[in-house]
Amino acid sequence: MAIMFVRAQVISRGAGRSVVAAAAYRHRTRMTDHQVGRSFSYRGGSPELVYEELAFPEHIPAWLRELIDGSSVARASEGLWNAVEAFETQANARLARELIIALPEELTRVENVALVREFVRDTVAATGIVADWVYHDKDGNPHIHMMTTLRALTEDGFGPKNSPVLGGNGEPLRRKNTGKIIYERWAGDKETLKAWKIAWAETANRHLALAGHEIRLDGRSYAEQGFDGIAQRHLGPEKAALARKRRELYFAPADLARRQEMADRLLAEPELLLKQLGNERSTFDERDIAKALHRYVDDPADFTNIRARLMASDELVMLKPQEFEAETGKAVAPAVFTTREILRIEYDMARSAEVLSERKGFGISGAQVAAAVQNVETGDPAKPFRLDAEQVDAIRHVTGDSGIAAVVGLAGAGKSTLLAAARLAWERKGRRVIGAAIAGKAAEGLEDSSGIKSRTLAAWELAWANGRDTLHRGDVLVIDEAGMVASQQMARVLDIVEAAGAKVVLVGDAMQLQPIQAGAAFRAISDRIGFAELAGVRRQREEWAREASRLFARGEIEKGLDAYARHGHLAEAGTRAETIDRIVSDWSQARREAIGRSVAEGRDGRLRGDELLVLAHTNDDVGKLNEALRAVMAGEGALSDSRTFQTARGARGFAVGDRIIFLENARFLEPRARSYGPQYVKNGILGTVISTGDKRGEALMSVRLDNGHKVVFSEDSYRNVDHGYAATIHKAQGTTVERTFVLATGMMDQHLTYVAMTRHRDRVDLYAAKEDFEPKPEWGRKPRVDHAAGVTGELVETGEAKFRPDDEDADDSPYADVRTDDGTVHRLWGVSLPKALEEGGVSEGDTVMLRKDGVERVKVQIAVVDEETGQKHYEEREVDRNIWTARQIETAEARQDRIERESHRPDLFKPLVERLSRSGAKTTTLDFESEAGYRAHAEDFARRRGLDHLSLAAAEIEGDISRRFAWIAAKRQQVEKLWERASMALGFAIERERRVSYSEVRTESHPTEPQPTSGANAGKAHYLIPPTTDFARSLNEDARLAQLSSPVWKERETLLRPVLEKIYRDPDGALVALNALASEAGTEPRRLADDLAVSPDRLGRLRGRRRSAMPLRRCRRGLRSCSRPCARKAVSRSSRKGGSALLAVAVASVFDRDWRGGRGNDDLTPSVLGTTDDRWSGAPTSTSVRF
Repeated sequence: MAIMFVRAQVISRGAGRSVVAAAAYRHRTRMTDHQVGRSFSYRGGSPELVYEELAFPEHIPAWLRELIDGSSVARASEGLWNAVEAFETQANARLARELIIALPEELTRVENVALVREFVRDTVAATGIVADWVYHDKDGNPHIHMMTTLRALTEDGFGPKNSPVLGGNGEPLRRKNTGKIIYERWAGDKETLKAWKIAWAETANRHLALAGHEIRLDGRSYAEQGFDGIAQRHLGPEKAALARKRRELYFAPADLARRQEMADRLLAEPELLLKQLGNERSTFDERDIAKALHRYVDDPADFTNIRARLMASDELVMLKPQEFEAETGKAVAPAVFTTREILRIEYDMARSAEVLSERKGFGISGAQVAAAVQNVETGDPAKPFRLDAEQVDAIRHVTGDSGIAAVVGLAGAGKSTLLAAARLAWERKGRRVIGAAIAGKAAEGLEDSSGIKSRTLAAWELAWANGRDTLHRGDVLVIDEAGMVASQQMARVLDIVEAAGAKVVLVGDAMQLQPIQAGAAFRAISDRIGFAELAGVRRQREEWAREASRLFARGEIEKGLDAYARHGHLAEAGTRAETIDRIVSDWSQARREAIGRSVAEGRDGRLRGDELLVLAHTNDDVGKLNEALRAVMAGEGALSDSRTFQTARGARGFAVGDRIIFLENARFLEPRARSYGPQYVKNGILGTVISTGDKRGEALMSVRLDNGHKVVFSEDSYRNVDHGYAATIHKAQGTTVERTFVLATGMMDQHLTYVAMTRHRDRVDLYAAKEDFEPKPEWGRKPRVDHAAGVTGELVETGEAKFRPDDEDADDSPYADVRTDDGTVHRLWGVSLPKALEEGGVSEGDTVMLRKDGVERVKVQIAVVDEETGQKHYEEREVDRNIWTARQIETAEARQDRIERESHRPDLFKPLVERLSRSGAKTTTLDFESEAGYRAHAEDFARRRGLDHLSLAAAEIEGDISRRFAWIAAKRQQVEKLWERASMALGFAIERERRVSYSEVRTESHPTEPQPTSGANAGKAHYLIPPTTDFARSLNEDARLAQLSSPVWKERETLLRPVLEKIYRDPDGALVALNALASEAGTEPRRLADDLAVSPDRLGRLRGRRRSAMPLRRCRRGLRSCSRPCARKAVSRSSRKGGSALLAVAVASVFDRDWRGGRGNDDLTPSVLGTTDDRWSGAPTSTSVRF
């Protein structure tokens, strides 16, 4: 097929290349580079060579004509490029440009030669460039290599590479700022190459049309064509290995075309790579960027250009700068980056989690929880049990009042059991409970163990997007294995839960398998909202195994593996093939033992299916294990009625008795088994084949799943199956079996180890090959050691010897031999070594760390031989001497005791621990909240959403209200003095009514009857008319209601409504909430301002996740009609800062109140309330007169 592929590169002497050698390779012949006197022969590839030609411009200088006259094309090429080599004198000279162009497969060889000749003649040679091109056709991939000169031909040789740019008058153009002449490359630049690509496409399209083909090429870049996205080419293991060894790879022109298209796309839009990198991880460093870029780009120039553009991209956010060691200036930690999109997603995710944690109304009473717990414990009368206290506490936690809850439980801690009790409590309360998980197998396990109807998260999201099975207010969504949920998916789910008014419960373990995509959402949310923890392990039967599981969960891999080594469950072999043979042998023995137990239990030797499982990291190892284990089954006669099925992975033989694994979530209807109706299978579920054919003898698979269900299917209904004797560790998360066999390989980390070593009830064995974990010697050389960092190992020998054995005149120097853990003996030299060893108390056999702590200047006697007389004499000179320090790590006796204690460990134990202890934990941007880089971008994000104006206004509101309170306090003191003076002048007491909060519950009081005066009170003043001191509403409440119904307030509500309609989903509810907040007499100004600044959604649910569009123009127009100075000030401020109109209105029409603040009841007058209530006639109701 015709493809558009034109790639250019420069052959440079600075890169160590020879242009003569390049020509010899392309012409598949032998050539000699006269400058270095070296010959290059590539005749072995001559069958690929279809055609060769040397194209010259119209005028050829005499020296070149003489050079090529009578020569073959190859000999002429050799002469031309030797002339170029001789002319270029610089060590880093650019010698030639090479173009690789894919030829249309639709054209014949003769047609392709005609196409190339026309293109070279009209586009290249016409400009004075010499083009040396060859036509290769390897494995049906026709293409040409064209080498072009970079200098113009002159009568004396070659001209300059750069030529002045001429103006319309024929004079050189000059730079305006410096007056210097502007030059350009004679052979052209990137724009020239673009023109050549377009010219090639046009020429090829014309030849294709003449040959009767409709296919067309497009010479424009992806950006010019409007294409988006990039694709990655899989190299395969062979080419990947060559790439790691930095060998030159061969790519067919079609592959080269795709890679060049990717590079062109990334040059035009480098943010595409950041988007892809953000899908894989939330945070990354420069090395991660370089690795991701290297997948697509191997050209050094393109790589450098794209990388520079990536680091300067606005989409790249630095969360944490590079850290340096203060003393040495050495970099100790790389800079941490993320993308703006990931920052926004995880910011929204955290905000949704906080909103849900503050939402109440989901609580279940203690009595209902206790009843649900008892129901679960006694559900099976034959096997009653009791939940542990921590499980009951976890049930109370998830059935609490908040809208989100998290449970962190170790593998085998009983998370599923507590969810069964929680489901009963929720359902008895009338709530709908649904479950979800990333993997189909985990979802099915959740449903089987807890009774919660479950699907995969992807299935739920698809249903919700199509308007089916949507969440409603009060529903409960339980997400199992939440540690595997990526940040983007978690953010989407929390947003849906928040909008629906539902509750979400996250259950998982952040130490188990990490999300495939970016982020560690479960850990970040759990740390934010709190969680209930299940530290107990209940899956393993042995106490030591349960303790080992806890060690694996804490990341203490060495201690966990040591426990299994002590019990003989770590095995090693020389090669991986030998290790697989050992697994197969042990598995066969374990299977026979399981059959024996089945017979003893009266099950006729039938196995349930969950007795044995083999685990490996890669699909390749799983395939080899399945093949070997199935061969054992066949050899023992355990398989019958074998048939070949066409699966998604190729043809597979299945027989009755085979173990089978389903690799895809599916819902299907088998036409030949309609009685089963719609059937469902989940990714990762295991089963046993019980039939391979129907009654007519045609292929039809019947499988009994390990959960007890049965499915029937043909290869036309469902194909994504494979043998299930072994599975990957990822497929096994959430699985529980009696015994597991784990093949350990070098790419495993502590999370995979944790999952693999905690799937069993009874026993697990770990198998490792020495070839996978032992260090590989590099060409037989000893590994280099850093003396400044220290050399640690067993002190084997000390003594003195000559540093240079052949120097007979030299004195002996002290040395120390140290054997490191890898068995290598390193000899260290130094005069100060004996003193250091003595001061450190180190003897031979001890474990020691020797470190070079610097140098000192000393004077020594140096033997010098007189050249004339030959006599030797000594001179005193100053030299540098190493300063060594020694620290004893372990005495020889203690070391021997430790070796004896660790004798149960296999030889491979230490390298095994080093590999399996590596952390693959993912991070989130939320882990860097305290960093200045995160805070700056988070504030910028809030500002673009309008949230920052709440913060800016908060300080202004607080200051304004504080000034009002100060004024009111001063006025209060004046009023108190006036009342005191009036009381003294009038000669009667004036009592104030007690202040009552508007929020207290009150009842209408009736006039009190006069009470008889007791003797004790005789003669004392008493009320002539009993006062009314209790009212249905307080004075504050009367004032608030009167103000809310006033025309001025209504006018302000009219201004607020269009703003609230744009921002809130329920503007009426938002207005009511705003009125209630603004009119509370007891509200503290600071708290009110802070609450509005931090939580604008306090007034109600916002429209969408992004900043709402605010009708600034309309609000400003309405506010300017208000005569209040503060309103005009607020509008002016919001105009200058481009701020939120909502804040301007809030400042102008909510907090600027004559009746508001702390004025108190003494300042409430009829003129303020605008009322003629009888309670305001005469003396204020707040006073009573007595005689």
